[in-house]
Amino acid sequence: MTDEVQAEGLGGPDKLPEIPTVTLNGDLFDRVATVPYTQMSLLMAVGQLGEGGEHALIPFVETKLGRAVGEGAEPEDLFSQLLTLENAAFLVSDLAGDMRIACAHLGNMAQGPLRPEPARMEYVRRFLQRAQENVTACLAEMDGGGAI
Repeated sequence: MTDEVQAEGLGGPDKLPEIPTVTLNGDLFDRVATVPYTQMSLLMAVGQLGEGGEHALIPFVETKLGRAVGEGAEPEDLFSQLLTLENAAFLVSDLAGDMRIACAHLGNMAQGPLRPEPARMEYVRRFLQRAQENVTACLAEMDGGGAI
């Protein structure tokens, strides 16, 4: 199996390594989904706080996760929902927390004789760096843009 990870924006001074082909016994790869794209589009509504209260902007994000369905086929939506902005932020936070736990388990397991494949770990490291940069920039936008 060859992974098709979108590495846009992950390049730096050094190129990312090519992920090698892997062969496994069983049907594990048949159950793996690849998410080649995500999309969040901001939608705004004006709401009224309580009965007769102040009007306020209520932000929503249309959130989509795509999945690859086969070579040459168009990707399809794996998940498509309208979320409140705070629920989307919860989703990012919760996924990051779950990822932290998975990385801790991987770190514990990697203490043994078998090691994770280095090219894949470099992709993980770069995607996590990009996530950290994006969350930091989002917080700066919230603090500096008057949203809070």
